Amino acid sequence: MARTKEDVLAERAEVLRNTDWTQLPDSQLSESKVNEYKVWRQQLRDIPANVSDYSNYVFPDEPELNASYDA
Repeated sequence: MARTKEDVLAERAEVLRNTDWTQLPDSQLSESKVNEYKVWRQQLRDIPANVSDYSNYVFPDEPELNASYDA
């Protein structure tokens, strides 16, 4: 089944909510990792401006967390 714009934007909203913690000052992430998430989250927010065909849209890869980080 093809995805709709509404499907993609709903998933994007959930992903953004689930990664809000990465931008908090007490996230215990390194500054570089915080910046990686900041750039990635901006890519997600830019989806409506950059995507015309939502039917097969693939989200950009989420930055990887260090294996020693307990989320």
